Amino acid sequence: MKNFEWNFFEVIPREFLFFDTRYTRMTPIIQVSGGSNKEQKGATITYSRIKFNLTWPVTLQLHADVVDYLEGAYLPRHADLLPKLPGEEYRIAIVLKEADSGGVLLADRFIMNTRFLKIFNTRTQHEVTKVEKGTRRVLLLGIYFSLVSPIGR
Repeated sequence: MKNFEWNFFEVIPREFLFFDTRYTRMTPIIQVSGGSNKEQKGATITYSRIKFNLTWPVTLQLHADVVDYLEGAYLPRHADLLPKLPGEEYRIAIVLKEADSGGVLLADRFIMNTRFLKIFNTRTQHEVTKVEKGTRRVLLLGIYFSLVSPIGR
C-alpha cells in the first residue's frame, strides 16, 4: 500500500482563466482567430471546484465544478488538450438552471445528450454559446482515469 496517494483540494482554479476577485469570479481568455494571442475580456463566470485524486494501482481523478454563466458569458469552441497522459477525461454536464436565451453546450460528439444531462470526452471540440438573457448554472463532473499509475516511475 505504499503507492497509495490521496489529495483533496477545496478550490482549484483553471489555468486559462483570469481571477477578478478572491471569490473565484473569472473572465475567460478568448483567442482571436489567426493564431493571435490577443486577450479579450468577456462576461463574468463564477467558478468553484472540488478535486479528488486517487492513485493506486490506477489513476483516478474526480472533480466537481459549479459554473454560473451570467448574461453575455460564453465559452469559445475548443478541445481540452491533456498532456501526453495515457488516459481519458470525460465531462458530465448537469444543467441546474437554463438561461432564458442562449447558453447552450455544443459538442462534435456526445456520449449522452439530453436537455439537462450531457456527457462527452473533453478531447472533443465543444463550446457554450453566448448567454443572451438570464443566467445559466451547470454542475460539471470531470472524470480522468488511466490504467497506468504515474507513481514509481
